[in-house]
Amino acid sequence: MGFQGSLLSGLVRSVFPDELTHSAKLERLLRTHHQVRHSSPSALLVARSSPSLANCAKMFGAVGHELSYTSEMDLALEALIEDPDAWRLFLIRLDWVVDCDELLEAVERVRIICPDLPVVLMAPNAEAVQNLEFAPEFGDILIPEPKNSKDLRGFLGSISVAKRPN
Repeated sequence: MGFQGSLLSGLVRSVFPDELTHSAKLERLLRTHHQVRHSSPSALLVARSSPSLANCAKMFGAVGHELSYTSEMDLALEALIEDPDAWRLFLIRLDWVVDCDELLEAVERVRIICPDLPVVLMAPNAEAVQNLEFAPEFGDILIPEPKNSKDLRGFLGSISVAKRPN
């Protein structure tokens, strides 16, 4: 599993070959991220590889945000450590989560590294959001995966309102 990223143009980089080392993947993640960092707010998404991720990245680009994504939580956490001020949002897509303990540990680690960074859980759809019991220790807000740029703008507004106080 590897990292994929998109630039503001909405072009999606291809999956890094599995034979790349962890440090090479991190270097590419950070290099890609730094190319667009100064021109738009940045979000980091951890999710299993999926065709909808490319669409999600394009939507973020369409609303003026850069989205970087990976299937490896350790890689995402290293990116936060390497440049904690570069990120404005940390998303965890629920397809990545194996169990509640894994999710709690991931959120705790993000909050240790970047205490003020909003942690957003992304469910596959609105029905899944309604069926889940959400608790603050799991993140700052639970949203369904946006279906279009208008939905995404609304979710980004909700996320800024839901951000934890300092």
